[in-house]
Amino acid sequence: MRHLYDLVALKDIIFNNCFLFTKLVKELYEQDKKRSALSEDKTLKQAISATAKKLTEDKAFENDYTKFVQNMSYSTNKISFSSAINNFKKISETF
Repeated sequence: MRHLYDLVALKDIIFNNCFLFTKLVKELYEQDKKRSALSEDKTLKQAISATAKKLTEDKAFENDYTKFVQNMSYSTNKISFSSAINNFKKISETF
Protein backbone atom coordinates (compact mmCIF):
# COMPACT_ATOMS: atom_id res chain seq x y z
CA MET A 1 0.00 0.00 0.00
CA ARG A 2 2.87 2.29 0.74
CA HIS A 3 4.17 2.01 -2.82
CA LEU A 4 0.78 2.89 -4.30
CA TYR A 5 0.47 5.90 -2.00
CA ASP A 6 4.01 7.11 -2.72
CA LEU A 7 3.67 6.60 -6.47
CA VAL A 8 0.51 8.68 -6.60
CA ALA A 9 1.97 11.32 -4.28
CA LEU A 10 4.77 11.73 -6.83
CA LYS A 11 2.46 11.90 -9.86
CA ASP A 12 3.29 15.51 -10.76
CA ILE A 13 7.01 14.74 -10.77
CA ILE A 14 6.35 11.57 -12.78
CA PHE A 15 4.34 13.42 -15.44
CA ASN A 16 6.90 16.23 -15.61
CA ASN A 17 9.66 13.65 -16.15
CA CYS A 18 7.69 11.04 -18.02
CA PHE A 19 10.45 9.87 -20.35
CA LEU A 20 12.94 9.32 -17.53
CA PHE A 21 10.34 7.68 -15.29
CA THR A 22 9.15 5.19 -17.90
CA LYS A 23 12.72 4.42 -18.94
CA LEU A 24 13.70 3.69 -15.34
CA VAL A 25 10.65 1.54 -14.64
CA LYS A 26 11.19 -0.48 -17.82
CA GLU A 27 14.85 -1.08 -16.94
CA LEU A 28 14.01 -2.10 -13.38
CA TYR A 29 11.23 -4.40 -14.53
CA GLU A 30 13.57 -6.19 -16.91
CA GLN A 31 16.14 -6.59 -14.12
CA ASP A 32 13.49 -7.93 -11.75
CA LYS A 33 12.32 -10.44 -14.35
CA LYS A 34 15.80 -11.95 -14.31
CA ARG A 35 15.69 -12.35 -10.53
CA SER A 36 12.20 -13.80 -10.25
CA ALA A 37 10.24 -16.39 -12.20
CA LEU A 38 6.98 -14.77 -11.13
CA SER A 39 6.86 -12.23 -13.92
CA GLU A 40 8.94 -13.84 -16.67
CA ASP A 41 5.94 -14.44 -18.89
CA LYS A 42 4.39 -10.97 -18.55
CA THR A 43 5.27 -7.77 -20.31
CA LEU A 44 5.41 -4.63 -18.19
CA LYS A 45 2.03 -3.50 -19.54
CA GLN A 46 0.51 -6.87 -18.69
CA ALA A 47 1.95 -6.74 -15.17
CA ILE A 48 0.63 -3.21 -14.62
CA SER A 49 -2.79 -4.18 -15.95
CA ALA A 50 -2.93 -7.26 -13.71
CA THR A 51 -1.94 -5.13 -10.72
CA ALA A 52 -4.63 -2.53 -11.43
CA LYS A 53 -7.23 -5.28 -11.82
CA LYS A 54 -6.25 -6.94 -8.55
CA LEU A 55 -6.23 -3.63 -6.69
CA THR A 56 -9.73 -2.74 -7.88
CA GLU A 57 -11.34 -6.18 -7.58
CA ASP A 58 -10.00 -7.34 -4.21
CA LYS A 59 -11.64 -5.27 -1.46
CA ALA A 60 -8.91 -6.29 0.99
CA PHE A 61 -6.55 -3.91 -0.81
CA GLU A 62 -8.89 -0.97 -0.29
CA ASN A 63 -9.21 -1.79 3.40
CA ASP A 64 -5.44 -2.19 3.82
CA TYR A 65 -4.78 1.03 1.92
CA THR A 66 -7.26 2.98 4.04
CA LYS A 67 -5.72 1.63 7.26
CA PHE A 68 -2.25 2.53 6.01
CA VAL A 69 -3.26 6.10 5.16
CA GLN A 70 -5.04 6.58 8.48
CA ASN A 71 -2.24 5.13 10.59
CA MET A 72 0.98 5.80 8.74
CA SER A 73 0.57 8.90 6.63
CA TYR A 74 1.48 12.17 8.30
CA SER A 75 0.40 14.20 5.31
CA THR A 76 -2.41 16.68 5.76
CA ASN A 77 -3.47 15.89 2.18
CA LYS A 78 -4.35 12.20 2.46
CA ILE A 79 -4.91 10.44 -0.86
CA SER A 80 -8.10 8.38 -0.95
CA PHE A 81 -8.07 4.86 -2.37
CA SER A 82 -10.27 5.84 -5.32
CA SER A 83 -7.99 8.76 -6.14
CA ALA A 84 -4.93 6.52 -5.80
CA ILE A 85 -6.42 3.95 -8.19
CA ASN A 86 -7.48 6.59 -10.72
CA ASN A 87 -4.03 8.18 -10.67
CA PHE A 88 -2.29 4.79 -10.82
CA LYS A 89 -4.26 4.10 -14.01
CA LYS A 90 -3.26 7.50 -15.44
CA ILE A 91 0.39 6.83 -14.63
CA SER A 92 0.15 3.36 -16.18
CA GLU A 93 -1.02 4.92 -19.45
CA THR A 94 2.48 6.34 -19.91
CA PHE A 95 3.78 2.85 -20.76
